Amino acid sequence: MSKPDPRIDAARRMASHFADLLQADLSLRLWTGEVLPLGPNARDDIQVVVARPDVIRRLILKPGLMMLFELIATGELRVEGGSPLEAV
Repeated sequence: MSKPDPRIDAARRMASHFADLLQADLSLRLWTGEVLPLGPNARDDIQVVVARPDVIRRLILKPGLMMLFELIATGELRVEGGSPLEAV
């Protein structure tokens, strides 16, 4: 049996924290394919997709618009099922 990945647990905790704060109507899809709601009425047709586990680490270590734009430009972070404006 393999050990649980601490990055997945951290991502779940982070998503839960953001869901409490944002009350958003969209979901977060992890690199594993797992979909986490970002609010009590979260839809799963609009998702913020995290392509790799280091995306979350990079956002935490260097938060800001430049990092966000870099991750979006490289495809490591993207919005599926709608436009980025619909995800806000």
